[in-house]
Amino acid sequence: MPGRSAPKSSNRCGCAIVTLSLAEGLSECHFLGDRARITQVLTNFITNAQKFTEQGHIRLGYAVREDDTVRFYVEDTGIGIEAERQEEIFNRFIKLDSFKQGTGLGLPICKNLVERMGGSIGVDSRRGEGSCFWFTLPYRNGLLEAPEERESPPPASYLTPDD
Repeated sequence: MPGRSAPKSSNRCGCAIVTLSLAEGLSECHFLGDRARITQVLTNFITNAQKFTEQGHIRLGYAVREDDTVRFYVEDTGIGIEAERQEEIFNRFIKLDSFKQGTGLGLPICKNLVERMGGSIGVDSRRGEGSCFWFTLPYRNGLLEAPEERESPPPASYLTPDD
């Protein structure tokens, strides 16, 4: 998680402002993949970030890595998660705040989807500093790879910084 955060501010009604942005300097990334499932995971990450971030920023980004994966992430300046609780949030019906909306199924569903696409999922977080939820998917020769068991290739998806 980069140490940059947006300054704390409020609008005319005194409500806190959270900036949602796409990471700067992203190059265009073309791949084959299940656009609906990738969107579902990213939407869940952003929705969770909105629940737990009252001020600062929520940033969406991706990076092609040297280990032949692409890493998608949603970083926030929210409340953060204690280290000892970070693994359990990917288990069913686990909610860290029972007063927040949700069933505790979103992250376990995301984990299942990412693993079925041949990737991995996780979180880097510090209590009081925010979180960075991420997932990786196989990426070779400029294309996300479909899992071996697929009979036909998934529909083509294109993710650009303008999306």
